[in-house]
Amino acid sequence: LCFFDIDNTLLNNDNEIPLLSKFLRDREKTRHIVLNTGRSFTCENKKLAQALCSHAFIAENGLHIFVASQINLDWERFVDRHLHSQFLEFVYSNITSNFPGLKACITHPNSLVFWKDDLIDSKKIELAISKLLNDDSFELVTTHNHIKIINRWINKRTAADFIKKNFVAKITIGAGDNINDLDFCLSCDVSFIKDSLVNLVDSINKKDINVFSAGDVGIPLVEKVFSHVYAQRAPW
Repeated sequence: LCFFDIDNTLLNNDNEIPLLSKFLRDREKTRHIVLNTGRSFTCENKKLAQALCSHAFIAENGLHIFVASQINLDWERFVDRHLHSQFLEFVYSNITSNFPGLKACITHPNSLVFWKDDLIDSKKIELAISKLLNDDSFELVTTHNHIKIINRWINKRTAADFIKKNFVAKITIGAGDNINDLDFCLSCDVSFIKDSLVNLVDSINKKDINVFSAGDVGIPLVEKVFSHVYAQRAPW
């Protein structure tokens, strides 16, 4: 079972869809692909999922799961119990009021992003946010350009874990390019991640995790993934 982020992992842009679709169909392995993305399940992305014949589509960083283009109601009920979008609105209002000029956006109901600004001390922003995070429902993630608040219960990893429980697979593989892909990738048996993220994994001492460089976007990455599966003689 292969979990792929879409942008900058499977595709540089959507013009590459037909070529990737043909490559996957020729190998008849698409029924084992799950698209795990920040994208919404729009008509265009539904066509993308169909073009790749993917088993499932995890949308909006774990907010929704679609299997065979149908929304999974069990996951929706789980999300309803753990979604706290009003809290993110409160944090957004508080932080932007205290740090004028700071750009921010609630990207999905389960995540809030602040863009770092050279004129504003990022450490002060992180400290102010930390004081507002008074329970374990959210975590603070810092990247080179952003400060993110992510729902611990509703994200790419928890959605991927949900699918794993309902799909028998001898081996699971995760592939992504961003720090918010790291959790779902490392929760798989094998991970293919961007070179810049490999150093972050060095400090994670998990003997049962194999981490490889994702290399180039698209077909070269997919070839790497399939080659690894064949080398392990893992049944599809």
